[in-house]
Amino acid sequence: MYEVPVKHITLFDGGRVTTIIHPVTGKKKTHGLGAVGDPILPFLDHRSEGYMLVILPGAESPAVHDVDTKGTPLASGKLPSKRVPWAAVGAPDCDPLASKEAAK
Repeated sequence: MYEVPVKHITLFDGGRVTTIIHPVTGKKKTHGLGAVGDPILPFLDHRSEGYMLVILPGAESPAVHDVDTKGTPLASGKLPSKRVPWAAVGAPDCDPLASKEAAK
């Protein structure tokens, strides 16, 4: 079973998504990670696809970006976004920035 680290999480109007590279096919794959405020761990299980998504702790935790879906598109055609703290993910069951002592 492959473990694929989540490198980033993008927030769209209260929803969470991530894009990964499939460990076998090498193709880009997008996964929904539920709504902000819901537990995130159930959305990491992709055993039927041959891998599990993993949120690494500390400095290796995913970058989080909030997309302004009402903003004016940039010259690239993408919507504007800003990096936000991990807390914006609203995942009560996962805190990659908590110390090991605090998690016990």
